[in-house]
Amino acid sequence: GHVVGIQKPFYINHSRNEASHMTGYTYDRMVPIIFSGFGIKPGLYADKAEVVDIAPTLSFILGVLPPALSEGKVLKSALKSVN
Repeated sequence: GHVVGIQKPFYINHSRNEASHMTGYTYDRMVPIIFSGFGIKPGLYADKAEVVDIAPTLSFILGVLPPALSEGKVLKSALKSVN
């Protein structure tokens, strides 16, 4: 079986970590991803994106292979020249 610990809402552990996104609450799990620069289409996108999508997207923009064992997807909707 699994054991899941859920902290109290808005609880902050006073350790050396400044931020944590490991609770069951949505406000702790949702983090904006912001891209800016060459190859990025300006706008606000509501597509589902995850942290694992950052490396493949940046690799695609730079024209290099994504990191080994990369599991994410290229966030095509935010790129200028991708269909």
